[in-house]
Amino acid sequence: MSAQELSQKKILIFGGTGELMGEIARCFAKHDATVIIIGRTLKEPIEQIEFIEFDILKDDIHSLFQQIYEKYTYIDMIINGAGVNASTDLLQLQPKEIVHIFEINFYFVVQCCIEYIQRTLALNKSGKIINIGSVSAIHPLSKVFMYSASKAALHNFSKNIAREYGGQGITTNILVPGFFPAEQNKKILDAERKQTILNETPVNRFGKPSDLNGMMLLLASDDSSFINGAELVIDGGFCITKI
Repeated sequence: MSAQELSQKKILIFGGTGELMGEIARCFAKHDATVIIIGRTLKEPIEQIEFIEFDILKDDIHSLFQQIYEKYTYIDMIINGAGVNASTDLLQLQPKEIVHIFEINFYFVVQCCIEYIQRTLALNKSGKIINIGSVSAIHPLSKVFMYSASKAALHNFSKNIAREYGGQGITTNILVPGFFPAEQNKKILDAERKQTILNETPVNRFGKPSDLNGMMLLLASDDSSFINGAELVIDGGFCITKI
């Protein structure tokens, strides 16, 4: 894909300061897209990318979107990649932790989608929503009960808005990464669990952040206009070992 194909695109990425979303942001910037990343902190500036500081649990999402649209007028695609994980044993789960996980992984994404859909429809424009799901939403995994449940809710919600607004020019898809050694996964992957995952992954390795770039470039391009409501799994074949 040439840089020219994305040079007019404006892409908003939530969770863009993390390892996976940060790599996607850099990939889009290399293709000359206008990229805005949202997050709590940025370790170091990323060339050609605007960073907006935002705390999901404290700041107002409506005001954030208002600020972004006042500057950019229109956003071609949003990527909802903010998330939190936890490995608390089921019988040790406390209500506060359950609420916290769902607030970030599900409720906040719902709010982002509503804000984006309202503005896209008001401008009579087409748009794209990419929600970052999880293989654990498709095949339940031990040790991440609430994370899996929150992502399963997100998968279902994404398909519903794909059905509801696809005919109005707004497509919604779920990008489903397999096992990538990102920050939130490192805390719950001990040596034994890593080996078990590798044994069930046909390509026999973990994902690299750049492994998501090809799919994301396709989804950002005009060639993906007929992709809607899809769970796009990039997992090295992990899910097919469950059949």
